[in-house]
Amino acid sequence: PAAARRTAELCARLADEPHAHRRNLGLAWLLADAWRQGSSTEPAARLPAQVEQAIRLIQHGSDDLPLAALATACGVSPAWLSRSFARHVGMPITAFRARTRLARVLDGWRPGDNLLHLALHAGFGSYNRFHAACRRWVGCSPRAWIAAGGAARL
Repeated sequence: PAAARRTAELCARLADEPHAHRRNLGLAWLLADAWRQGSSTEPAARLPAQVEQAIRLIQHGSDDLPLAALATACGVSPAWLSRSFARHVGMPITAFRARTRLARVLDGWRPGDNLLHLALHAGFGSYNRFHAACRRWVGCSPRAWIAAGGAARL
């Protein structure tokens, strides 16, 4: 977190730097620092098999399963799956489902598409839920996302 904050602050300063050679030096330092950070980190711990299975089920079409059914499919209790998923993935199952559905909409959208239809087809229960997920994960409303050319992806 501290390294990410430092990197973000430097990026913001570099964006405002009027001198090209200073900007280039800053970018070179950022690249070298990112390389150091990436090569010094330990490999990520493997997820428990049950959490990996829940992720696969959610990502590949079973994202509407109730927690109890998802846990049963993974061979664990709902409480265990809920706690382990949040601990290892970094977000609750409900947030992961919303993010997965949003990714389906954003990846499938083409100019002229009806966002409501795409959102409902992706599993959102309403346009309001889709709108809230878009604001949370993309940082803007669906309309603003389209106005920006639909470039942001998850």
